Amino acid sequence: MTLTDTVRANEEKITSLQNEVLQLKSDSPTTSKVKSTSPSLPTSYDELIVELQERAERSRNIVMVCITEKHSDSVEDRREVDGHEVQKVIETIYPDCQQPVRVLRLGMYNAMKTRPLKVCFASQDTAKAILRNKGNIKIEGVRIYSDQTPQQQKSMMINLKNELKQRQVNGEGNLTIKYVKGIPKIIKQLNVSQSRNN
Repeated sequence: MTLTDTVRANEEKITSLQNEVLQLKSDSPTTSKVKSTSPSLPTSYDELIVELQERAERSRNIVMVCITEKHSDSVEDRREVDGHEVQKVIETIYPDCQQPVRVLRLGMYNAMKTRPLKVCFASQDTAKAILRNKGNIKIEGVRIYSDQTPQQQKSMMINLKNELKQRQVNGEGNLTIKYVKGIPKIIKQLNVSQSRNN
């Protein structure tokens, strides 16, 4: 990728973020409860740049949930087991995957709970390949998500979920939120008979 391509891509991302901010600011008062408990939106150029940098860093990560956590007083033992469990999951969906750079549990340790796992890779291409193939997981209950910034989470929460709910109220069926090229979108799900005919 040339410098010109990189600058153009960054300008497109900044424009996209600015549009998100404008959309979130113009939301109706029904979202005020969400706004009051969520982190502030980026409103300046500097905040947008920080958001872009954070998204770029997080694009190399994935988040796994429902992987059993070993309950032990030894942090090293828990980390070793986590690394092994992550590798088992990844091998089922992406056998040629590079080893993770880091695997860590999110949140404080609690013997009564199983925390999500953040898995960090050297390249965002690895994370994207896993996310593209996450439907091939053969371990029941385990789910994989992209590592989103608070801004991305808020944008999806406020915009997409409200839109999904409104469209369902208006009679549209078989709708779901799905990531298309890394961007969450509302799409129509094909039922079994439709998918067989296509």
